[in-house]
Amino acid sequence: MRFRTNFDRDYPEGEVFTEPSRTKQSDLEASDINNVMSRYALQQEAAINPREFLTGDFSELQSYQEDLDRLSSARARFDALPVDIRRRFDYNPQALVDFVLDPANREECIAYGFIDKPAIPTNPVVVQPAQPAQPVEPVQPVQQG
Repeated sequence: MRFRTNFDRDYPEGEVFTEPSRTKQSDLEASDINNVMSRYALQQEAAINPREFLTGDFSELQSYQEDLDRLSSARARFDALPVDIRRRFDYNPQALVDFVLDPANREECIAYGFIDKPAIPTNPVVVQPAQPAQPVEPVQPVQQG
């Protein structure tokens, strides 16, 4: 009796496909890692452009730590919401923010308690209309003579 070892090749070699490949063969040379690294070594092409990710308006950012704390706090407040509300927004805080910022959802936001109801004054101010003014007598034109 012979025991199976790691060197035995009695498993199938893989699937054989008979249809033509849909792989785009014209990108073969550009996607070969050896070609990419040789172009990079010759400085013909930078693999990663470091300035590519630095576009945008960063004028309102504070320090990195402050922004991280704000994001963490927002995520914690979102996670503290009841599960049915989080499910309503697919557990996505950005979907909640978009929902609250849409004026069409104002009534539903009030029902959820996201925004306060507009304050209705308990003692409304009553304004009395002013007395009508007396008509002014017409002015006679001055005759020059």
